[in-house]
Amino acid sequence: MTDPTPLVAVTTGSTTAEQPSAPDGARAGVSVNGVRTSDSLHAVMLAEHYDFRTHRHVLDLGGLSAAFLAQAAARHPKLTGAFVGTREVLDAVRWSVPPEVADRITFHEADPLADPVPGHYDAVLLEHVIHRLDPGRNKAVLRAAREVVDPGGRLLVLDFLLLAEDARRLDPVLAGGHLVIGGAVVYPEDEVHGWLADTGWQVLETRPLPGSPRVVIAEAV
Repeated sequence: MTDPTPLVAVTTGSTTAEQPSAPDGARAGVSVNGVRTSDSLHAVMLAEHYDFRTHRHVLDLGGLSAAFLAQAAARHPKLTGAFVGTREVLDAVRWSVPPEVADRITFHEADPLADPVPGHYDAVLLEHVIHRLDPGRNKAVLRAAREVVDPGGRLLVLDFLLLAEDARRLDPVLAGGHLVIGGAVVYPEDEVHGWLADTGWQVLETRPLPGSPRVVIAEAV
């Protein structure tokens, strides 16, 4: 899945401020390790604050960390997961699955922007996907997610979001950690909701997670 030109941006619906990012190897390595550590925290927070008990087969589509599936599977013995991504991503994340849940998590090579997504699921997770893509590509991934669930299936979009009424402003701060590894776009919540409506999803709620980005919970219609 090809990312857009590296940048850090906060969109307000009418303007976008951005800063090109050209990391050297040392800075990128430190930052990647830091992002992986923060992703592990986000995975714990999601598993603690979203009830996966109603799901049996969960897809992580185009994400960057197997920790989200691993945390959910560790808490729910009947849950299985599938991680779909490019070969480069799969090679980077396979090793991270704890042995106690490794038999319930499978890995499949596919580019969600170009290839059919294998399998059928009752829930799809997009973790840290939308901040890496432009609006057109985000809609393409959301359509791909909709194609692999039945009506009533769930979608969890965990990412940085801007809310006009929100005082905490934590999401842009967290997104700043991506400055040296390719950048991030922090989209307004209502823009993301519009993409969901256009691609076959109905938003149920946006749920804040402690010390983490928010998760938008939607249902397939």
